[in-house]
Amino acid sequence: MGNLALHKPMKASEFYRSGSQGTQANNGDVADPIGHYASHSSVKDPFWRVDLLDFYLVTTVEIVTRLDGFSHENDEMEVRVGNSLENEGNSNPLCGEPKDLSNLPSHVYRCELYGRYVNVKKSEIPTVYILSLQEVFVNKEPTTNVAFGKTTFHSSMHQVATGSDKAVDGTVMHFNSKSGYFPHWWMIDLGETIAIVKIFLVHIHKIDRLTKMIVTIGDSSTDHGKDNPRMGGIHDFSKSQTTTLYNNPRMSGRYATIESLRDEQIAFMEIELYSESMRKYLKLG
Repeated sequence: MGNLALHKPMKASEFYRSGSQGTQANNGDVADPIGHYASHSSVKDPFWRVDLLDFYLVTTVEIVTRLDGFSHENDEMEVRVGNSLENEGNSNPLCGEPKDLSNLPSHVYRCELYGRYVNVKKSEIPTVYILSLQEVFVNKEPTTNVAFGKTTFHSSMHQVATGSDKAVDGTVMHFNSKSGYFPHWWMIDLGETIAIVKIFLVHIHKIDRLTKMIVTIGDSSTDHGKDNPRMGGIHDFSKSQTTTLYNNPRMSGRYATIESLRDEQIAFMEIELYSESMRKYLKLG
């Protein structure tokens, strides 16, 4: 987990020499100064791009500059994140602010941008045309599903085998509320206040009933957390069997509630809540 850029497909300006190809900048090796990417001096607007192969919330991009005394080649650098390949992806939104890396061993660019492509390039008109990168890390800190196995509650359940806990057990078992018990809701207690960046829902049963749904996140459990801040407006989950909701900016809370505004049963196979930089939830060596 972590470093979404590692060994992913990349594209870069023409490289300077054999051994300085673009793949050197996302191979995970920061110890060998020989293993780096360097563009050719004839390229006037050099760039390096990685394809993450999926759509992610990018929060950090760390650039490690060359470790062999050539960091001066990296004057003002910028990072761009997005889904467009227009202009080779160099016109996607900026991640953080441009930074002069000529005397820095590394720098972390911080943002909250959704995208598949991450570009590293010189800002505006460079004074030195060569772009040199030792390593590029994207979201070095991993995300983790903080909902798995946590305490859950429900308004009602269709039967014992479809209780609220079935939505966070990682199996094909599902939660199903019971007809005639309005309102229909599901709530989770994360045990502490956590910043949530994404919610992923799997709902393959009765999805036509999930047309008017609300999600709340906060620190109150009163009345199943209905007065906590809403995550977005009214959601329609009926268009597909999975739904991904992104928080931008992040919302923090101990309790998260999913509730229907209709007097209809709701059913979820799995509900996952993701937070970033949650190392204490991981068994790291």
